[in-house]
Amino acid sequence: MTGDRPRVSTGADIQVLFVDDDEQWATLTAGDIESEAADVHVTVVGSAHEALDALSAEVDCIVADYRMPGKNGIELLERVREEHPRLPYLLVTSQGSETVASRALDAGVTDYLIKDYGTDQTRDFVNKIHTSVEHNRLQRAIEESEERYRTVTEQSHDGIVILQSGKLRFCNERLI
Repeated sequence: MTGDRPRVSTGADIQVLFVDDDEQWATLTAGDIESEAADVHVTVVGSAHEALDALSAEVDCIVADYRMPGKNGIELLERVREEHPRLPYLLVTSQGSETVASRALDAGVTDYLIKDYGTDQTRDFVNKIHTSVEHNRLQRAIEESEERYRTVTEQSHDGIVILQSGKLRFCNERLI
């Protein structure tokens, strides 16, 4: 729990889908995360199947256990990536092996945490959630800005040319 520490907030709310078949641990951890970070709201589900049913456009981040009945956390990630290729995905496991870490990274996991039942990992969860979501939001904002810039320059009635170090980097069709 947070004790006397102030609750952390980054501004825009963050919706987290927390997937773990250990309902008691997941519910306690989710509550601790929400107590620590005022802007983080956590929905807990107990399986990969439930996660796929609960996944929506409003979800900003998935935190999923590696070892679950049915699909494991990496198999869930592969399914999520089919429709949400850049959604931040944190894999949590009590099996801290290099094999699992390597498979997770190859599958495109955003970050990886090892469960340590004996310590309070709330701060680690909050930091990783904030970092991954803010990075994803920033990347999307940059892409949207670049797309707006391209649209403006390509549809302009004026000729536009960009030179860098004396080299032509861009010109729109009006210039040609």
